[in-house]
Amino acid sequence: MNSIFIRDFSIKMGRGVDIKDITDIVNKAVTESQVKEGVAHLTSIGSTGSITTIEYEPGAIEDLKRAINELAPPH
Repeated sequence: MNSIFIRDFSIKMGRGVDIKDITDIVNKAVTESQVKEGVAHLTSIGSTGSITTIEYEPGAIEDLKRAINELAPPH
């Protein structure tokens, strides 16, 4: 049997490089879906947003922010 579960959510982001941990939001949606096997497909609407996976710890977050600012410096 094929199952599709759709959950929309929005996250308020700050200016510049802003990184949010959405693990709990995604876990809650997966639990609510009651789907036992499958794939969680996440999308970000907009030209400047992105979704990535990273160990969410302060040092890794600062390294990621620094790398983003080096690749695409703020004006």
